[in-house]
Amino acid sequence: MIRATFRRIAAPTMLAFLLVGVVAATAFAVDASWDSSCNSGEICNWRNAPYQVPLAATSSSDSDYNAGSDVYPNTTDGINDSVSSVRNLKSTDTVWFTTNNYGGSGYCVPSGFQSDQLGGLNDRFSSHLIAASPAC
Repeated sequence: MIRATFRRIAAPTMLAFLLVGVVAATAFAVDASWDSSCNSGEICNWRNAPYQVPLAATSSSDSDYNAGSDVYPNTTDGINDSVSSVRNLKSTDTVWFTTNNYGGSGYCVPSGFQSDQLGGLNDRFSSHLIAASPAC
C-alpha cells in the first residue's frame, strides 16, 4: 500500500549514506532495465505529474539516465531530465540525483512512499540509487 507522500533532503543524511559503503556502487556504470508496470520491488518514474504515462519502472539502480536504453517503455522519450513524479516500492530507501553517477542534489524517498511535488527538482533527475541501508 502506498503511504502518504514524503520528501526529505538533508545534506548530512546524504553524506552519511555515502559513507556507509554505498560509494562502491559508483565505481561502475549501471544501466537499468525499464518496464511500464510499477510493481512491488521497483522504483517508478513518470514523465507527467501526477502519475500519468509514460511510466518507467525498474528494480535496480541506474547511474546514468543518458544511456541509450534509458527511455520510457513503448516510446522514444528519454528518461534523463524528464521525471515529474516518483514512487518507491522497494523495501529500502531510494535516492534520485540531478546528475549522473549519483551526483548533484539528492532527493530521498523512503520505501513505500511517492511524490509528485518535486519542486525545483522537477525534470532534473539523471540517476537513482537504491540504498543498501537507511538513507532518508
